[in-house]
Amino acid sequence: AAHGAFPGRNGFIAYVHNASGSEGEEGEGPTTSTNALKVGRLFGEERFTLRSCTRVDDVPQEPGCATSYDSPAYSPTGDHLLVDAGDRLAILASDGSDFRLLPKQTANDGAPAWAPDGERFVFTGVAEGASEPDLYVYNLARDRSRRLTTTGGAAPAWSSRNRIVYVTGYSALVGRPPTGRLALIDPDGSGRRLLTRKNGLAPNWSPHGTNIAFVRKGKLYVIAANGKGLRRVGGRRFSVEAEDVTWSPDGRFLAHHDFEGGIMVVDAAGRREYEFELSQYSVGGSFDAYTPDWQPLPPRRRR
Repeated sequence: AAHGAFPGRNGFIAYVHNASGSEGEEGEGPTTSTNALKVGRLFGEERFTLRSCTRVDDVPQEPGCATSYDSPAYSPTGDHLLVDAGDRLAILASDGSDFRLLPKQTANDGAPAWAPDGERFVFTGVAEGASEPDLYVYNLARDRSRRLTTTGGAAPAWSSRNRIVYVTGYSALVGRPPTGRLALIDPDGSGRRLLTRKNGLAPNWSPHGTNIAFVRKGKLYVIAANGKGLRRVGGRRFSVEAEDVTWSPDGRFLAHHDFEGGIMVVDAAGRREYEFELSQYSVGGSFDAYTPDWQPLPPRRRR
């Protein structure tokens, strides 16, 4: 998942939480699994569930099991979320209400990321007869989309300065780590250019659209929008195995899913690391949290 961060105060972090376990010491009882869309604050212990699905031995126990809710993406004002609901997309209010499936656009719609106007979003879609995804732009007022790329595209993010970064040449072969390079494109399909020559995945814009955080070989990097100033976040200070990354609305933090570690947060300068939602893998039960996105809140009014 990749999204563009929008400026504001830091609100909730939305993320997907999966848990599974079996009863009995030897795991001989029924297996219960839960997939949930949750939110919480960085420096707070409370977690709130917006949507959830519980299954017992793969049998759905809740109406919410009719869809999934992956890759949450907050709107520029923080009052709505887009989610990947399976092979189509959905929109809901930030408190979990007003869940609505959007009309299916391609064989597999996914990876939504809002435009700064809050009226459109970019997403990945697989055209009929195609095997790889391309980028599309969806207009919420019209419930219609248009194709943005024809040579492939993954993990798009739309900046507050109206530029789209995405992964081109994406490949995820079995037994090998995924690869791809970062590219930029304008919302009308013009201005396409490569941003990185080497591997780059899961790009995410800084709140003011000047920098891009991304993942390279499991490490966090930041590069300027003009392709200069590449740096590794934290250097060798952190043992990071990142799979995605998102900026905080105030630009001070980066949240990411760490392989077998859950969701971690580092300050953008790479000096400190914080635990947000940990994961665990064991014989008796496992749980994990991933695909975080940070809610932008409007500035406080001066009295």
